[in-house]
Amino acid sequence: PPLLITSDTQVIVIHTNFTNTVKQKQVVTLAELADGRGLELLRRVFYDPESFKPTETQEQVTRATAEDFVEVANRLRAYQSGSELSSEKLAHFIVRLLFCLFAEDTGIFDRHAFTYYLENRTAPDGSDLGIHLARMFEVLNTPREHRQANLDELLADLPYVNGELFAEQR
Repeated sequence: PPLLITSDTQVIVIHTNFTNTVKQKQVVTLAELADGRGLELLRRVFYDPESFKPTETQEQVTRATAEDFVEVANRLRAYQSGSELSSEKLAHFIVRLLFCLFAEDTGIFDRHAFTYYLENRTAPDGSDLGIHLARMFEVLNTPREHRQANLDELLADLPYVNGELFAEQR
């Protein structure tokens, strides 16, 4: 079965790798094994491995994400109609967002660094989202050795992204 089980002697991790499904992992601690909660998961590994198969396929996740981005683009386009924001700048902004999400998922950024920063540093109503995104994009465009010393630690941990993706547009 497409399961990979790893352990560092403190935890046991069950990784799924079923074809065309979203990868998942289940973590079992030694304490959970001792009190019986984790034992059922390990039994399933041997007696019912298919029970670990995620119900969501990679295609479904991709489609849902694409639909979300279409919705974001449509809302931004509606907002743009009354502003000086060109279609090119709007497209560039969306590409930046896509890159940040991609970077989280592929290890270019620390896992969830982009979303964690936004969830923990922006106002609940999103009123300051633009300021924080602009600041993050500026940091991504600045080599670490040229960044200000008192930078927010969540921003300081972001890598420098070489190239023009995060450079200020004219």
